[in-house]
Amino acid sequence: MKTTKKDFQEFKAECERLIDLFGFMDWDIYYCHKELNSDASLSFVQSHRTCTFNLSTNVNDDWDGCINCAMHEVGHLLSAELYDMAANYHSKEALSPIYESIANRIMNALNKLSKTKGEK
Repeated sequence: MKTTKKDFQEFKAECERLIDLFGFMDWDIYYCHKELNSDASLSFVQSHRTCTFNLSTNVNDDWDGCINCAMHEVGHLLSAELYDMAANYHSKEALSPIYESIANRIMNALNKLSKTKGEK
């Protein structure tokens, strides 16, 4: 399935909202809409405080949308320092499942908070 410019703008807006919420004002942040091997990704250089949020132009049929992708990738940014530090002692391949788990837990918590806020 192809993503649209509107999808990309929604992804970017949600990333920006969460970046503001979590206070990542000291990072240089970029966005890219390009073909990837996954639905979305985050690339970062923690020591330079730069990162790029990427949304794929082609996503899987089970894609859960721009908002969840943004939440997941911001979850990666939240744990970037920990990941970078741990990668000095362990292989990145060994850390990847933990890194994904943390990002998913953050995404799930943000979803629950959004639903709770909407119920009030």
